[in-house]
Amino acid sequence: MNKKSIKRIILGLSMLLGITGLAVGPFASTAVAQGELQIRTTATGAELYMEGCSYLGGGLGSSGNPGYCAYSDFGYMSCPIGSDTCEIPLSLIPAGYSGDVWVWMWCASPSWTYDCQILELGPTPPTIAAVDTYGANYGELSARWWQWLLSIPAAVNPNVDPTGANCGLKQYDDVWFLAGGFGGTIERSCTIPAGKPIFFPIINNVGFKPGGKETLLDLRQLVAGFIDSVTEINCTMDGIACFENPSQFRVRSPSFTVIAPPKGLVPPGQLSVPGNTDSLVSDGYWLLLDPPTPGPHSLHFKATAGDFALDVTYNLTIE
Repeated sequence: MNKKSIKRIILGLSMLLGITGLAVGPFASTAVAQGELQIRTTATGAELYMEGCSYLGGGLGSSGNPGYCAYSDFGYMSCPIGSDTCEIPLSLIPAGYSGDVWVWMWCASPSWTYDCQILELGPTPPTIAAVDTYGANYGELSARWWQWLLSIPAAVNPNVDPTGANCGLKQYDDVWFLAGGFGGTIERSCTIPAGKPIFFPIINNVGFKPGGKETLLDLRQLVAGFIDSVTEINCTMDGIACFENPSQFRVRSPSFTVIAPPKGLVPPGQLSVPGNTDSLVSDGYWLLLDPPTPGPHSLHFKATAGDFALDVTYNLTIE
């Protein structure tokens, strides 16, 4: 098969295939191809460039070689005619893929030339799940998180666990809850089954009836006052920021009840009484992460509110 035949096949395929998939992380290196075809790396894709080229295209795949680059099994893309620069999105890479990624690029006009290079992928950026992605919204999940946490005796409660040894206690089938803390600097290790979304608070608060006569409005004002005082909030996954604007992740729960165990979690009061069913409410900043790729990950979050400061690191293993 000659180069002109290859060219016709490639260009036909590139016009038929769409772009789907989940975002995969930034490149760790820049590759330069033959004939002044260049690959510039960005946080979201492989930017192709050739000065004077009026028809660029390319694809991504799991294998290839520098001499013959016709195996881009992740997909192809044709770039706008007349532009000498375009970007092949990393969204073509299947979610969870961890092998070599080849980028194939060609210039069809004014002359035909092509080349391919291996790209080294850096850490996968965290992807934040949208509301109702996993069957419940953030508010509902925050209530479930408190029900989970407050149902575990204080002696083994994940929120006071200094190592992460208890991170797997009483977990649900559909989502994995990570505990926060009552302040200070904490480093934990936790193994999570692959395919689990992860839900956790960066900073949160819960309101119950310390006097026994408070209304739900009283409780909401009580918990909101603390969260209103937040002055710092950050989260990274493998060194990459989880968000740009944290305000969209402030969540107020619906009212909920908890069956507290004997010798339950601090704070003391009605929550330490077995069988208590008074309504509670929560306020805070929460995140729901899509299931991370298998392997090791580092999750770090911190927050400050008045005199309260929390800095938590999770060394996660997804398997």
